[in-house]
Amino acid sequence: MNIVVSGASKGIGFELAEQAALSGHKVLAIARNKQLLETLRAKSNLISILSVDLINDSYKSAFAKWVEKSGKVDALINNAGQLINKPFLETTAAEFKAQFDANVVTAVKLIQTTVPFCTKNAHVVNISSMGGLQGSSKYPGLSAYSASKGALSVLTECL
Repeated sequence: MNIVVSGASKGIGFELAEQAALSGHKVLAIARNKQLLETLRAKSNLISILSVDLINDSYKSAFAKWVEKSGKVDALINNAGQLINKPFLETTAAEFKAQFDANVVTAVKLIQTTVPFCTKNAHVVNISSMGGLQGSSKYPGLSAYSASKGALSVLTECL
């Protein structure tokens, strides 16, 4: 299988990419931090890395080259994102927009970029958060984060 993992420089994305490669799958690991991606790439020759900011579209040609070399995509795991932890009244509209760009728009762009390269039975997995579900009031300071993860959850249902 060929698996694309965004937000692969640390945490869940790093572990997913590593485990997929250890299971014999080719992985394209995407994140902004090239140094952390290099650490991941060192774990397996099945891991390719792409250090980009998914907000802009500069990744598309490098992505297409990986697909051309590796074959169709069998799974996309959207894990990229960020977290702003500030009280609602202190969170600016610009910070809300940045949060939605990082947690929703990047997923939209990567899905739209990937689907034309997918196999018939490919899967898209969007990593959300409990903060994006009902009962998120228990996460004070995460209004922008929780709202963006809620949007990602609804997008996933719509797809």
